[in-house]
Amino acid sequence: MDSSVEDKQDSNSKVQNNIILDRKRSVEVNDSSNADSNTSKSKNTDNVKSTNEGQKKDITNNKSKKKTVRSVKNTTAVPKVKEKMVKEEKIRDEKFTSKKDVPFDLKGLIDQVNILKKSLDASVIKQKVGIFLDVPNLLYGVDDDVDGVIDMGLLLNLLNKDRELVRATAYSPIVDDSDEPLQEQRFVKPFVPYDYRIVTKPMKRFSDGSVKGNLDIELVVDMITMSDRLDVVVLVSGDADFLKAIQMVQSKGIKVEVASFPKSTSVELKAVADEYLDLSKLYNQVKA
Repeated sequence: MDSSVEDKQDSNSKVQNNIILDRKRSVEVNDSSNADSNTSKSKNTDNVKSTNEGQKKDITNNKSKKKTVRSVKNTTAVPKVKEKMVKEEKIRDEKFTSKKDVPFDLKGLIDQVNILKKSLDASVIKQKVGIFLDVPNLLYGVDDDVDGVIDMGLLLNLLNKDRELVRATAYSPIVDDSDEPLQEQRFVKPFVPYDYRIVTKPMKRFSDGSVKGNLDIELVVDMITMSDRLDVVVLVSGDADFLKAIQMVQSKGIKVEVASFPKSTSVELKAVADEYLDLSKLYNQVKA
């Protein structure tokens, strides 16, 4: 009995020893496997770090390359910009000097202004004017007021006033039985060199030996018939016989100007005229 018990104890102790040995072995295996795994992890970590560091180096190298390219571009662009600025400044200087060297042409400028003025005047609708001269009344007025001579060309310009002249007519009595040529007679000669239409009529001799020339009817007829084509009528006379003719022309809406010397002009004619021109005050502008 005792021997069998001992044998059982021995066998149990062997089994326990084997179990202990197996546990130690398994622990050692686990430790070695854990060590291996830790070693592999550390290797992987080192590999990742080396990869990241390589990528960082590549990025740094790329940035440095870009900076180098930009610096190269900038260094090449700066001279081009300066060259362009120099060229533009040179062009401006050339323009300035060329303008400065050109002399100011005052005469040319005046000519251009005159041409422009003529073109503007041509584009403006001018008033149409007709001038009717009672020659005996005019010349007798000159003798009485100023005792001088009138230049009939200057008188025509004064009365026209830069308007469109349709016609200027001088009504001149003549002596038909005189040896003096017609163009040399007193009431004709002053108008021959200028743009007047000269209407003549022989003077009448009366039994008392007096001579009178009267063209009032011719003047009135022409003034009324022409008034439909006129804007302004200028009557050079101070004779009150034309009073009714003036009023008839005015009734058509036409302006009537009267020009004469005061001593040979009726008050009624001055009053009815739309405008009265005192030739004694304007004599300096028309004297010969």
